[in-house]
This record gives sequence, C-alpha cells and structure tokens, in this order.
Amino acid sequence: MVRWKRLLNFVSFQVGWFSCALGAASGLPVLGPVVVGVLFCFQLLLVPASGAYARFVIVATLLGWLVDSALYQGGVFSFPAGGVGLWACPIWMAALWANFAGTLHFCLDWLRGRYWLASVLGAVGGPLAYYGGHRLGAIELGGSITVSLAVIAIEWSLVTPGLVYLSERPGLDGQRPAGGASQKSGA
Repeated sequence: MVRWKRLLNFVSFQVGWFSCALGAASGLPVLGPVVVGVLFCFQLLLVPASGAYARFVIVATLLGWLVDSALYQGGVFSFPAGGVGLWACPIWMAALWANFAGTLHFCLDWLRGRYWLASVLGAVGGPLAYYGGHRLGAIELGGSITVSLAVIAIEWSLVTPGLVYLSERPGLDGQRPAGGASQKSGA
C-alpha cells in the first residue's frame, strides 16, 4: 500500500469520526453520514476492485451497526437524541462503522493475518472511541462507565479481528473481484 494512501485514509478517518460525533452532539446527526459518504466515494477511486471494497464496507457496516444496536438495547450506552425507534442505533453510528471499515484496506491493512493484534487494538481503541464520543456528548455510557467500557472492549476485541478476516476474503478485499475475474473500471 502506498504511504500517501495510508496517510490520506488516516486523516479521512479522523474527519469522518469527528463529523459523526460532533454532528450528533450538536444536533446535526446527518452531518457525519454525509461526510463519511463523500469520503467513501473518494476511497472507491483508490482501490483496484471498488465493487469488492464497497461490498466489504456494506457488510462491515451492517454487522457493526447490529452489534452496537444490541448493546444499545442492553443499556451499555444510549443516545441523547435517541436511536432509530426503540431498538437500533442512529444512522451516524452506522456511518462510524463504515468509516472504520475503510481503514482495514488502507491505514490498518497491516493487521491482515494478525488477528491477536487486531483483537488487542480493538479492545483498546474501541472503548477509547466510545469514551471520546461520551465526552463530546454524542453518546451516554450506561450506569457504570467502567462496565460499559469493559463490554465495549469485549465487543471490539471480537469484532475487529472478525472484520480483518472478512477484509481478506476474495470478493471483499478491495484488491481483486470475487472469482478472480478482472474488474472493469467504474464497477
């Protein structure tokens, strides 16, 4: 992976994360998803197999959003502005998952095949991100902040290596299309 692509992805990840968290905290919950969507479109230009990359980001987004929605249901965290109905996290949380998924093909591609390291990174980075969102006012952590962060650490220690594994699969890796066929530009 070219170094400038990794750096650009890292910066775009930060922009996406802050857009989601600050947008939600400021009563502009659509800001983050719009920014992440624009960044995602630019990232599609940087991968050899944009269709495979898009499939991976969609799968990772849905998985992460569903897992987070289960934690939301369990009271691990809540949202000052509410979720989607009574059962699901707001759309800006899904955008955060899409934002994170994009890093696994760029600035975090060095995690490929290093599942234990991915687990440790997830166990540390996940709770730090949620705590940051809590401090900014985007989310409220459940009753005991320590327990909430511990549950989030477990979530991310399992989900991160799982997503790394998925990011390596043909048809989802962003490097080659499913079945090994050549992919036409713009696909």
